[in-house]
Amino acid sequence: MKEEFYLIDPGGEKVGPVDIVTLTSWARDGKILPDNTISDLEGNICKARDIITFVKVTPKVKNENINIKPFIISAILMGIICAVCVVGYMGIRINYDNLKKDNEALNNKYKAALVTVEELEKENLDLKKNNADFIQKMIKDYNLVESERNELKDRLNSLQEESKALKEIKEALNVPDYVQDKEEPKKEEDCVFKGVPLPEDL
Repeated sequence: MKEEFYLIDPGGEKVGPVDIVTLTSWARDGKILPDNTISDLEGNICKARDIITFVKVTPKVKNENINIKPFIISAILMGIICAVCVVGYMGIRINYDNLKKDNEALNNKYKAALVTVEELEKENLDLKKNNADFIQKMIKDYNLVESERNELKDRLNSLQEESKALKEIKEALNVPDYVQDKEEPKKEEDCVFKGVPLPEDL
């Protein structure tokens, strides 16, 4: 006669009786855990692990033919996409470095242009200053020449007035403008010593 057992659930209810083969089958299917309570027909209680050997059952994998071609194609496409991305990134990186160098060169040229503009502005200010000084000097010289001209003009007017006054005085006194004293040549008979030759210069 086979030995039979009861399975006592957490609520205290008994399931069975079943033989040891059935309990082992239930344990394999996961219906019985090692801590579940088992009772024999006489009422002796123990844990399931004490009478059943629990073996970890590995689920069977169905041996089916798997088509791996789609996975290979997907892997190839992913590789191509990754390669394109890497090449694109390298190209972008190279272009970025070139643009950075060009930007630095433009910045240097801009700074040089600013320096040149500052120098030109400084030269322009110097030229304006020199022109202003020259214009002031010319104005000063012109004013000086104009003052001397006015002074000469005043002196000329004064001389003209004096000449006019002298002319009026001469006319009032009836004085000729020019009197030439002309001595008559000495005659021989007027000489005290007659017969004495007169000097040649007389």
